[in-house]
Amino acid sequence: MKINPTQYFSSREYLLGDSAFTAEDTIIPVFKSLPGATLPRSKEFFKNKVAQARITIEHTIGVLKNRFPCLKCLNIKIKEKRY
Repeated sequence: MKINPTQYFSSREYLLGDSAFTAEDTIIPVFKSLPGATLPRSKEFFKNKVAQARITIEHTIGVLKNRFPCLKCLNIKIKEKRY
């Protein structure tokens, strides 16, 4: 069962995903480059900016987990919103 994205996203809101995701109204994946092929400059720029943001996010999570060790074993299940 697929979740209705309009419940969670308003217009012009989206998620950035890695290249394993397919493009949808609410998901923008990073461009895939085929072996031996190069991406156009604009797509390579976008891919690099997403990678930089992802590295910053991963480092931030690591800092928070080191500062607050209880976060290391915290499991959260996000439940569907009910209206």
